[in-house]
Amino acid sequence: MTRRTRVAGLLLAIGAGAAIYTRPSKEPPSGPVLVIRLATSAPEITAPTSQSEDRAMSLAVASLSPGERGEVLTAMRYATARLESRLSPLGEDLGEGDPIAELQEALSRYSPVLDSARAFEAGRWQSEDLDVAVADSCPLPRSASETCVSLWDSTQDRGAASLAGRARFFAWSVSHATVVELASRQRVLECAEALRDRRRRGGSTIGLVLTNHDLALREVPERGELQVAARRLGAVMAASHRHDPQRLEALGRAVPTGRVAPWLSLSENAVLVVPRLSKLAHIAEMPQEIDGAAPCSFRAPPAR
Repeated sequence: MTRRTRVAGLLLAIGAGAAIYTRPSKEPPSGPVLVIRLATSAPEITAPTSQSEDRAMSLAVASLSPGERGEVLTAMRYATARLESRLSPLGEDLGEGDPIAELQEALSRYSPVLDSARAFEAGRWQSEDLDVAVADSCPLPRSASETCVSLWDSTQDRGAASLAGRARFFAWSVSHATVVELASRQRVLECAEALRDRRRRGGSTIGLVLTNHDLALREVPERGELQVAARRLGAVMAASHRHDPQRLEALGRAVPTGRVAPWLSLSENAVLVVPRLSKLAHIAEMPQEIDGAAPCSFRAPPAR
């Protein structure tokens, strides 16, 4: 059973018995919002497009600290050197164990970051009976099968509380995201660094830490080196007939253009914190974790 299937099953269990859906109000909620449509057929399970994967990878890389990006670079270069030595008739692999398995283990600590990035970048989530998308405002006109609820303000749900709750759970990466408002750009950089350091600790609820520049897909200083290393690793893996378990080929492609999450107006003096999926049961602890990372000042709910 895939993770997507497990999440969908949990959502169905949460919403058992909710057979009738009603709109919360004739007055549309203020944005950002979740647009909920009743699914008429089973969702298609499709692999992420290369553009989507590239954007998610860029968010993940931006959310890593410079030291973490250095660790990823070192791990890729080491795996590449070992694979190249195995291909050379004069080479000798001085390492023990499988280099790709070791690379996967080394990069596994960053899996929650990439998982959160992929979920956040998607902007749309589907289950057996719901199709949920995040938007800056409610679509007009709305069809009879559509419900539009506030992304963060559940007090506006009224008659659609059960439906909205299920939709927010399914869209966990955006519905549980938090915006930290700060006094200056310098404070933003300091806060982001502090939160990224806390994310490395065991038990952290934090998946991604992003600034407005990160959402605009600005290139990080180490991206060029990561791109070269990923391309070299991809070439030697192909020559060795090995599979890329981490989809690192996205690092080897050019940094995508555009902006992620156009539905969110994030100021230059704000930090966006996205939770990690494995800690949703402890999401109530995230404000305290943010508060404990000076110089961050916690603000909830996120700015609209």
